Amino acid sequence: MFETWELMPKAAKRYILYHSLVVPTLFVRYIAPYVMLKVGLSIVEVGFLYVVGGLLSAALMPLLGSFLNQREPNDLLALDCIVSGLAYVLLACAFWLFSVPLMVVALALDALSSSVRPAYVVYEYNVYPEEIREKAFVYHNLLPFASQAISYPLLGFLFGVLFPEVHHLIAAMAIIGLLSFLYTFVPLVWLPRVRERVVLSEERKKDENKTSIREFVLTASILLLLIAANNLTPIPVFVNLLVEKFGENLLAVGVYEGIYGLTMVALSASLLRVDKSKGKLLVMFSLLLDLLAYLLLGFGGAVSVIFLAAAFSSASHAMFDPFYMDALFSKVPDEKKGTLLGAMSGAGKAMSILVPFAGAVIAGMLGASSPYVLSAFLVLAAIAIAYSTI
Repeated sequence: MFETWELMPKAAKRYILYHSLVVPTLFVRYIAPYVMLKVGLSIVEVGFLYVVGGLLSAALMPLLGSFLNQREPNDLLALDCIVSGLAYVLLACAFWLFSVPLMVVALALDALSSSVRPAYVVYEYNVYPEEIREKAFVYHNLLPFASQAISYPLLGFLFGVLFPEVHHLIAAMAIIGLLSFLYTFVPLVWLPRVRERVVLSEERKKDENKTSIREFVLTASILLLLIAANNLTPIPVFVNLLVEKFGENLLAVGVYEGIYGLTMVALSASLLRVDKSKGKLLVMFSLLLDLLAYLLLGFGGAVSVIFLAAAFSSASHAMFDPFYMDALFSKVPDEKKGTLLGAMSGAGKAMSILVPFAGAVIAGMLGASSPYVLSAFLVLAAIAIAYSTI
């Protein structure tokens, strides 16, 4: 099972272990909207706060663009830790003071941290060897989700049963934010440096290879449709589904994410033995499972059905990520890889600003589960494109 792990370079191994270390701190992204709902905000109000924060982040991005553009990935990974940590420390302060403006600033910082996400893609492109890239992405899922499978149920029990009060959860946000600051040193000191610069913005050149770019765009559109489906059902909408429809708390979040992580680990280990030639079949099957997961979330009448959806969704991503990402990277023209990968991340960032608010409004007007039904239609469109492209 671990033969491929031994073949991967040190940078790839450390990068995957770094993600495994960071995963438990990401539970804070469930705590924040849960607290908002518990203090009396509606899902539409929560969605509005997130979209205002996203728009403020978008307005700030041009001011930072010249500073962030053409930086090395390690520096941007470290910056992500700083900005994310600051966001949740400020968000905790906003709840303590019940300051809506400070809350918006904190959410803007959290959204701003996603602006450096192209750095992750560039780092992966450079450190995952092309000849075993699909296996590298299996490990990219296996170890971080093993961390999630262990930590999230424990965190759910901690904050859903032992310390469920709002003041406990606010303190947890501050502590996790401070912990993120410590992770800043990992990409700067421990992760081997990738010298390729991350392109966040670049002028289009007239002599581009349009055929290669067209193939890349068609393949990338599959992922962008899935991102749109995911953005229609962001974390606040999911938390609202559990609270509003099923009367659950953060323990249910922990169980859901634990099932998700455990399924990912179990399937990822099996995928290490799957031949690359089966990639298209697995991508198509994974999209069908994703469709089924959204339908269960949209029409499920019991929380046990939601937990079943976690297993289907996780199985989908376990199969989709390694083989799709290998197909996607194989279609990137070498001379434009920084620009195209950055543009794809930018498109995802653009959707992450307004689409989640649309999901929150739909949940508020049509019912907590209705955004998942709409997401199912987007997955259907992705299936149609994948069938003729990959």
